[in-house]
Amino acid sequence: MKTKRLRDWNLRNKIILHILVIGVLTAAFISYFYTKSQKDIIQSTSEQTVELISGVIEKSIFESMKSGESIKVQPVLKSISTSQNLESLRILSKKGEILVSSQEEEMGTMADEQTKKKLENFLSAGNESIRSESIIQRFRPITNEKECFSCHDHREEMIGVLEMKIDLSSITSIWQKNRFLSVIVSLAALAVLTFIILRLFEKLIKRPLLRLEGHMKKIEAGDLTAQVPVVKADEIGRLATKFNSMVTRLKDANTQIRELHSQRMEKAEHLASLGEIAAGLAHEIKNPIAGIKGALEIITKKSDDSDTNKDVFKEMLVQIDRINQIIEDLMLYAKPKDLNIRQVFLENNIENALRLAKMQIKNKEIEFDFQNSKTGLSAYLDGDKIQEVLLNLMLNSMAAIENKGKIKVGLSNQGEKTLKITVSDDGKGIRDDFISQIFQPFFTTKSEGTGLGLSICQKTIAAHGGTIEVDSEIGRGTTFTILLPFLTQSD
Repeated sequence: MKTKRLRDWNLRNKIILHILVIGVLTAAFISYFYTKSQKDIIQSTSEQTVELISGVIEKSIFESMKSGESIKVQPVLKSISTSQNLESLRILSKKGEILVSSQEEEMGTMADEQTKKKLENFLSAGNESIRSESIIQRFRPITNEKECFSCHDHREEMIGVLEMKIDLSSITSIWQKNRFLSVIVSLAALAVLTFIILRLFEKLIKRPLLRLEGHMKKIEAGDLTAQVPVVKADEIGRLATKFNSMVTRLKDANTQIRELHSQRMEKAEHLASLGEIAAGLAHEIKNPIAGIKGALEIITKKSDDSDTNKDVFKEMLVQIDRINQIIEDLMLYAKPKDLNIRQVFLENNIENALRLAKMQIKNKEIEFDFQNSKTGLSAYLDGDKIQEVLLNLMLNSMAAIENKGKIKVGLSNQGEKTLKITVSDDGKGIRDDFISQIFQPFFTTKSEGTGLGLSICQKTIAAHGGTIEVDSEIGRGTTFTILLPFLTQSD
């Protein structure tokens, strides 16, 4: 079974994990500081007890020495050792001999080696207290006072060392119990806190989110009438309000899309029918027109130059050519020819289109500029079709220039697999409300023309897997940008 990563957990489990981590750390810190403070209190109290007992013993010893009754020292130590958790009270010589002890059988013997080492450390370093988990061992020097001169050499500064051992096992046991109790209380508090937070999570977050999820599923199924009830004005409530607003806008947008789609479908069906009719009519009209044109050409050739009808015949031939062009455009739009894909050098097709465009300049001063950033680019496409597209765009640019202007054609590669062609002019430009319509069939702003030129260009580019876009500004000109997939010679 695959284990989920932490970021893939649901929100409830993430909250539980964070609560447990924070709670455990908090409980650990509280337990540590509580037990530490309790331990410090116990040690401080024990130190005070030792200090108090030391003072009492020293006073008792001096009183006994002063009265010359040193024999009473041992009973005093024995009496004091029976209280205050004292394990033993002894007076040691500097060499470790037990001079007086609360345990009478020890008197006159030598202390154990461990006590001797501690005594030596005390005499050399002055460390009075030695602590362990359950025992405090304290050394106090017994100085040679005037009261002691009767029994001790006045040249000695220290006549003995008072050793006290306090048993802390009972106090430590209580402390251990309190420490364990503090851990139990902390864990219980953590459990209660976790339960409360989870209940709040269930009520304040999970339930509203589940309601929101349920309504989202309804919307996903197509029911755009679903609305989340807004119960409170908190963050969840504001989210529900925004969600309802979004659904309302989505419903309106869906209605508009359906209406637009219906209109587009009707228009597409209309254009499809019109295309079929146009193709049939064009085919039926083309042959009679060809016959009429042939007859007119014969009549024109046989007419004398003095015949006033000869100019009329010539104009009729011009109009017949125009009709033929319209028929050709209709047939091309209704039933476009299949692409003849082959490897071509596109710069050759662009130069051919430029040459043909220059031949159709009439009473205008138009300069052509071909900007080829990288020569030798080859592409797999229908070169003749792309040439027709570029020629159409150049003719439109020439029509947009009133008297004098410039047309720029650019060829470059954009990225590793995209070919970019631009056709720019500094003509009158296209109105903003016409930009979205210029590629629609039969849309034109010219007094002459079918309005199929740019539509055919778009279909040709799309058939190559490319795109064509337009950018125009009134009074500054227009730029058409074509993007096509291509292969270089190295490919």
